[in-house]
Amino acid sequence: LHHDKVPQHNTIRLRNLLTKHIIVFAQPCYSSDLEIVDFLMFPGLKDFKCACFAVILK
Repeated sequence: LHHDKVPQHNTIRLRNLLTKHIIVFAQPCYSSDLEIVDFLMFPGLKDFKCACFAVILK
């Protein structure tokens, strides 16, 4: 964690503060084609995750 134009000692302090007071959760796997909000709004989309479609219906 390092921001532009921030002295190094501030970054170390911030990193230490974050590790003491914040729980870090791993980001779940996701499809690059769909945003996570799409899964929340349309639960049926999970069935099509990473699926390939050979036939295009018109």
